Amino acid sequence: MSRLDDPVESAMSQPVRTVDADCSADEAAGTLLGEGIGSVVVLDDEPVGIVTKTDLVAGIHAGCDPGETTAEELMTPDPITVTPDVSLRMAADTMERNGVKRLPVTDGSSVLGVITTTDLMSAAAADADDRTSVGVFTAAFASGADHVYECTECGNRTTADLPSAACLECGGMVRNVTLAYE
Repeated sequence: MSRLDDPVESAMSQPVRTVDADCSADEAAGTLLGEGIGSVVVLDDEPVGIVTKTDLVAGIHAGCDPGETTAEELMTPDPITVTPDVSLRMAADTMERNGVKRLPVTDGSSVLGVITTTDLMSAAAADADDRTSVGVFTAAFASGADHVYECTECGNRTTADLPSAACLECGGMVRNVTLAYE
């Protein structure tokens, strides 16, 4: 059995870091930097959103005053979540389908943790012979197995051992979306 078949709760980052909806962007940034994390869950009695480093950078670029702008103004509202019993494989698929790098892990209105792409790579590396994230990628590309490539513009998917320079349907850029399954 692959480690990716384990439940999310076995690999999620916890405890989850939270901020109040009315805290300033400056305070949220301080929490991210102080804890060495990439996101905080925003609470207004219950989880209402998530603020990431990217959200903070986008807000500053748009001209917000970090001392006056609230986490609620910068957050992604109603983030996609998973329950603790969902497999790591399903969490990875959910992230890929929705273009996100982290998912709050919830049980009802309680946030138990966050599962991130880093957590998934650590779990996948546990299945690799040399126990490193680099080993996961090396094994995947050295295996000679077919990979799944998806167009970033039209979403067309193809299977091949090597990527094409562009999507055969629309000419858009393609990316490797293969997740090694055992």
